[in-house]
Amino acid sequence: MWVGCALFVWCLVGWAALGVVFARRRLRLLPVAASPGPVELPLYELAFLCGGRRRVAQAALAVLWRAGLIGVENDRIVLTGTAATATETYDPVEQAALAACRPGRSVRPRRVEKRTKRSVAVRRIGDALARKGLIVHPARRARVETWLSTLILLAEGAAFFAMAALVVWESGHNDQAGMASAVAAGAVLPAVLTLARSGAQPLPTGTTDEGRRVISEQATPAGGTSDHQGPQTLSALRRAAALRAVAIHGPSSPGMPLDLARVLRRAEPSTWRPDDPAGLGGL
Repeated sequence: MWVGCALFVWCLVGWAALGVVFARRRLRLLPVAASPGPVELPLYELAFLCGGRRRVAQAALAVLWRAGLIGVENDRIVLTGTAATATETYDPVEQAALAACRPGRSVRPRRVEKRTKRSVAVRRIGDALARKGLIVHPARRARVETWLSTLILLAEGAAFFAMAALVVWESGHNDQAGMASAVAAGAVLPAVLTLARSGAQPLPTGTTDEGRRVISEQATPAGGTSDHQGPQTLSALRRAAALRAVAIHGPSSPGMPLDLARVLRRAEPSTWRPDDPAGLGGL
């Protein structure tokens, strides 16, 4: 019985180690070929590439604010009267942002951001960018981290089982327990080696080299100042320019409505350091 349990521990540790290896290999199989020419990304793909899921949510809120569907009251986001009829004519990301708001009630901006960035629509944008090789696939990276956590837990379990079998062998002179202790202790070695190799090769995250190149090619539209363009065309071009600036720079962009920028912008971490030594004001 003891030896059988030790072999089962070996199987679990080996299964988790293989899971880590294959998950990391699958993470590296993403396409990274450079595109033949400049690529102009859609608004929300550009936002995801420049600032992740939260930037997508911020861009969607800017679109909804400019469309008159949401407003800001007392540092909270509220729906306007026309929002109830705008469920079919907007992008899925914008529909997710509208769904995060409560009719007749104000909602904290962070809550709207959180629910929007966790929506299926935003996740699909990340998958699309990963298939293009512009970002590291978030789901595949999370899968590697899950396998690593599983391997750590199983390695700790193998060590605990080895110690328990050793105690039984020393107290009861059970030869099977002694052999099981040695077998289970040996299962810890491949787990440690796999974890050490993973630590030496940190997981990639964020944008790839191709993604950074594409970001450098994304120019905010100038807004179109040709005299041959009508007022409506000029207004649409300026609106597109402002929204793309929001996608690239976030709430600090001049294209972000001031009310939204005030409630969405997060304070930078303080870098203040005291000049006086420890004590009551240096006294």
